[in-house]
Amino acid sequence: LKGMQGTHQGGGTYSGLGTVYPGQAPRQSDRNNFEKYGDPTELEEELERDAKMIFRQKKLAKLESFTGYYNFMDNDYPAEVYNNGFTYPCISFAFHACRAQDDHTRRLIQKSPTLSGMYEIAKTFDDP
Repeated sequence: LKGMQGTHQGGGTYSGLGTVYPGQAPRQSDRNNFEKYGDPTELEEELERDAKMIFRQKKLAKLESFTGYYNFMDNDYPAEVYNNGFTYPCISFAFHACRAQDDHTRRLIQKSPTLSGMYEIAKTFDDP
């Protein structure tokens, strides 16, 4: 989370909202950001403290299902997956399409409008 650091003509340290090289004054837009958002160093320290606290809380929590904060880890979570010239709406579709031995079946899986429809198609063929 640490940004680029340098010094400006006033002798202080400037960090985070742009690259300032030693001996170079911050650009006017950087000064405006400083006034708008506050001291970048303080902001970075606050972000780092918050991130550590969140990770500590999540580390203590037992992962029992892929819901809430962890729903992105579910194989059925919507995310485009590209494999062998086909794009699938989630990992489950791509996995079962990889099991298929022909492009026709892969296309049927790709075009299936629901997960249950895709699982019905996947039941019709054996693993290679």
